[in-house]
Amino acid sequence: MHTFCQILHKTTSESHELYNFTTNRNLKNIKLDFYGIVQKYECMPKLEIPVEEDMTNRLMKIFLFLYAVGPIDYSISSKFSYFKKTIDNIFMSKHDREEFISRFCKIQRHYWTLSRAVYNYKWRKAPYRIQNDLILTPIHDSQHNVVTIMQNNNKYLFTVLDLRNIIEGALTNSPFMFSSPIAPKNPYNNMPFDKATLYNIYFFMKQGNFVLSNLFHNYFLSNFNLTEFKRENEVIIRKKYLEQYIKNADLNELFMEGIYMLSSNKFTKRISIDRQFPVPRFVEIMRPYLRLHYSQLYSLDSAERDNSLFELNILLRKFAEHNPKFGRKCVRLMKEKPNEVYFLDDHIKFQRIKCGGSYRDSHITFLERDFVHNFVRAPRQRTYEQQSTIRVMVNNSSPSEEDDNVENDDEEDDESTETDD
Repeated sequence: MHTFCQILHKTTSESHELYNFTTNRNLKNIKLDFYGIVQKYECMPKLEIPVEEDMTNRLMKIFLFLYAVGPIDYSISSKFSYFKKTIDNIFMSKHDREEFISRFCKIQRHYWTLSRAVYNYKWRKAPYRIQNDLILTPIHDSQHNVVTIMQNNNKYLFTVLDLRNIIEGALTNSPFMFSSPIAPKNPYNNMPFDKATLYNIYFFMKQGNFVLSNLFHNYFLSNFNLTEFKRENEVIIRKKYLEQYIKNADLNELFMEGIYMLSSNKFTKRISIDRQFPVPRFVEIMRPYLRLHYSQLYSLDSAERDNSLFELNILLRKFAEHNPKFGRKCVRLMKEKPNEVYFLDDHIKFQRIKCGGSYRDSHITFLERDFVHNFVRAPRQRTYEQQSTIRVMVNNSSPSEEDDNVENDDEEDDESTETDD
């Protein structure tokens, strides 16, 4: 901003005294000295300023007095605020308005030319501090998935995957499940990325046909404003945080939560997990179920909580029916060898419940949420008429084609009805 004020000062001055006046002095009476020079040398009648340019010159002098003299008043927002108030003045003639805009644009053009020249010089002279990714693999700036970021006159190389993880980790920061996004930072110097860098990263990903994160895209739509981003995307932040927690949490914590999930569910409360059961193996099997478990407990979306709860109950019921003795410790007696100890870890493959019809017509047919829930909840309903009505609706939805998903769900409903009865 100081460069803009210097350009404004030099281009607006009409006398040598004002042109040579230094605004870099840190004096208390600098504004009074500047005003005195303007009154003595710039407002003299002998300058013979044309009438049509007198108003523009006065406005530029006011502009200069406000911004070129007071270093404390440097502000980009105040600069454009004065510009907008000036061109919106109803008492200003069309010629004066156009002349003021022309001079302002000329000063702004010089400012951006100098700024770009300085930036290009710093970019060429800046050394590379980091030339490997976060797993210490050497990378080069000529690679299509590598972004070069300059901070403190130093260059840092990042892969798109590393930047996406860094940005998502900062935006999904949620201590104790409370959303508190923080600014994405450079992990090598712990400095936040400025807005220009964030814009460069976003457009590099978008133009390079990389998969954009929903969080980063919404952060861009909120003009990289953390407060507005949290207010409009708290549900998405919680959902993404739960996914990352299930993936990166400590195995012992997931093990204890998995034990609680099985003991608190009515379909799996009879399953007893031995204390010596391998923790990594247990977490590997229960991780997809824990994702639904955490979603139905901590999600901010009521519909998602409800769907996760019913889907979890159905899947855990199938899990318990497949191997009721899961988690038990067994000992195989050997005559000449040491006894062999093993654990019962046979389990059914985890598979989410499919809703929405077959693949061929899912882009055409839309199933209402109530219909899907009734179809899933059908085994819980005791009335024969309600179950018959649901089967009639399913049969009438596609009379010419058979849907494998519907047939599988019908078989599951029959099995669950026999179990509940």
